[in-house]
Amino acid sequence: EPTASLKGKIIVIDPGHAKIQPEGWPDPGAVGPTGLQEKDVVLDIGNKVVKKLESKGAQVFITRTGNTTLTLAGRADIANTNKADVFVSIHMNANANRAYNGTAVYYYNGEQGEANKKLASVVQKHLVQSLGLKDIGIIGENFVVLNYTKVPAILVETAFISNAEEEKLAYMDSFREKAAQGIVNGIESYLAN
Repeated sequence: EPTASLKGKIIVIDPGHAKIQPEGWPDPGAVGPTGLQEKDVVLDIGNKVVKKLESKGAQVFITRTGNTTLTLAGRADIANTNKADVFVSIHMNANANRAYNGTAVYYYNGEQGEANKKLASVVQKHLVQSLGLKDIGIIGENFVVLNYTKVPAILVETAFISNAEEEKLAYMDSFREKAAQGIVNGIESYLAN
C-alpha cells in the first residue's frame, strides 16, 4: 500500500547527459576505466527514483527517457514551468586522478541559496547513509542547470565513475537501487519539514 507521503508534490528528476551532439551522437558524460557510460547509469538511477517517488504519491517529471535535444536551461525550464517543489539532477563524478572517490551534492548559492543548501545537505546525508561511500559533503557551484532553476535544486554526484572500484559498483543494480533510495529518502525528508 503506497504511503502517499508526497501527495501533491511536484518533483523533476534530471538524469545528466545524453544530449545529441551536432555530429549526431549522444554525449556519454564521463566514461569509466572499462567503458561504462555515465548517461546510462544515471538514467537507470533516475527511472528508479521516479518509480519510488510516484509510489509515494508525487507527480514526477523526468527530463529525458533516452537521448535528448534539451539544453541545460531547457532541463531547468521543466522545473520552472511546472512549479516543481524540487529539482534533482543525477550524475556520476569523474576526475583525471582515478584515486578520487566518494559521494557529493552540488548546489547553487543564488537567490534561494538557503533552500538549495538545505536540500543538498539532507540528500547528501541520506545518500551517504544508503551508499556507504566516502562523504565528500556539499559544494556550492554555479552549474548552468542549477543556476537557471527557480525552485530548490541540486546536482547529485553519486560516486566516481573514473574510480575503478566505484565504476565496478556502478555496473551493479544494487548500487543503483541504493543511490535511488538515498535520493528519495533525502527528497522526502526535505519536503517533510
